Amino acid sequence: MNTLSDLRREMAGDFRTTDDNLREKMKPLHAVMKAAARSGEGFRQGQAAPATAQNAAFLALAAMLPGSPKTIAARVQKLWTAHFEPKGQTCPVTKATTLGDAFVVLIEDAAARAKLQMMQIAYDYEVVSFTWNDDRVSVFHPHSDREYQERVEEAKADRAGFTRVGQLGPNTFAKIAALTDDNAAAT
Repeated sequence: MNTLSDLRREMAGDFRTTDDNLREKMKPLHAVMKAAARSGEGFRQGQAAPATAQNAAFLALAAMLPGSPKTIAARVQKLWTAHFEPKGQTCPVTKATTLGDAFVVLIEDAAARAKLQMMQIAYDYEVVSFTWNDDRVSVFHPHSDREYQERVEEAKADRAGFTRVGQLGPNTFAKIAALTDDNAAAT
């Protein structure tokens, strides 16, 4: 049985960070992950968090976000619940309505993962996009309609290229999937 600590150590380099840095980011997220755990995904006192697809998704999102570990839990939660744009619809590939659900699907479902070209987070705008192999793009964000439109306009005006972006490709999602308990049992 893999633990999230095992996955963190293995993946730190893929996220372009150190294990120590990622460990510090994950400490404030433990309570968030515990509260979001699915039935049967036990968090036991004194034991490392299990390497489930959901916990791995929390780890990946935390790893991608810059900034202080002191604020990481709130920032991850905000993006975790970010909704698909347009509101009321679902992502055509993952069928997810929230970013957290899309992340989990991409870790658990090899067929969905095979359609992924790239995932990007525009940090300054709090917008996450998945570009698929057929060039469709799925966008998730935590903003009201008005705020989202303002951020889109800001991004369009940012022609100088100062937008900070983080990326994950399908190979990183596949490696995460191989290290989770959900998929390790299936292989």
